[in-house]
Amino acid sequence: MFGKLIYLEGVNVARAESKIRGMTLQGAYCDELTLFTEDFFSMLLSRLSCPGAKLISTTNPDSPMHWLKVKYMDQADKLNMLSMSLRYGRQVPVLAISGEVRRMFRG
Repeated sequence: MFGKLIYLEGVNVARAESKIRGMTLQGAYCDELTLFTEDFFSMLLSRLSCPGAKLISTTNPDSPMHWLKVKYMDQADKLNMLSMSLRYGRQVPVLAISGEVRRMFRG
């Protein structure tokens, strides 16, 4: 894409970090980052070594003691990090959340 090679890797096992070991990466997109192991995330950060490299991720709330929250999100003021939140209900027109989806997540 745009003259760049794109890799798609799953991280569903503990040894997944070996998939990116030795790579030089310009960017990474991680969906549901709280489900990733800390070892994989550490390896990923070490591979984002190109000038201007970016990591973009999504996540949902987890434990207040989760490694991602404690080591990164709680330290956002010390890191070059931008955080955005979507609160359910405020973006309904934008996200066009259907009644069926609402029923799926009702407690």
